[in-house]
Amino acid sequence: MTSASECGTPAKVAAFLALVLVSLVANPLAAQRPVEANTIGSKELPTARIRVDTALVHIGSTTFDLYGVADVELHLFVEAQGARVKRLLWVQFEGYRAGNDHIYDYSDDPIIDDAGHPLYVNGRFYPTAGFAGRRNSDGDHALRLLTSRGYELGSDLARVRLVWLLNEPARDELMFIYLEDLSDLGVDVDALASDEGRWQDLLEELTIRGLDSFDILDETESAGPGGGEDVERS
Repeated sequence: MTSASECGTPAKVAAFLALVLVSLVANPLAAQRPVEANTIGSKELPTARIRVDTALVHIGSTTFDLYGVADVELHLFVEAQGARVKRLLWVQFEGYRAGNDHIYDYSDDPIIDDAGHPLYVNGRFYPTAGFAGRRNSDGDHALRLLTSRGYELGSDLARVRLVWLLNEPARDELMFIYLEDLSDLGVDVDALASDEGRWQDLLEELTIRGLDSFDILDETESAGPGGGEDVERS
């Protein structure tokens, strides 16, 4: 390693230290799963490829420590009108760390079968202020990534969350969050809050579109998309 004295002037020393700091910060954020032709390649947990609808553009990924209990790799795909996000697919690989005995528990959510993959389903609608959740949650990280790429969310949102538990006990998961701007659907959160039937109809449609936005492919398939101490979810 080059010493500070070898760098010369104080300005050069400062520049050198800045470069070191950047490298230390940037390396942990490098995603482990590459994206090619709108397909995420995963070599483990799970060993599969996630092919995403080409109408949704991959805008970036990040990895982070979630409250000291889990490791996360997060990818965002968006369809936008200018800077406004019309639709978003958030793909998250997550696993609890070896130093704890937490498990993921979605037993309150119904399960659907997606080509042999059991997915726990949960729907929500909310004002955009509810997207990020508390500081340093996965939603907070997702929003930071989104805004750093120059995108913004509309005022009211609806999403469906689909979770595949990858092992038993459930220590690792693959989560999909499919989100739409309610203004494109001609409705807002107040209207949905006052009409449960309308929300259930929308949730069914949203779930179908969410499932259509991605495919989980085994390694042999060709590449169109056809718990414990809980961490905060959007």
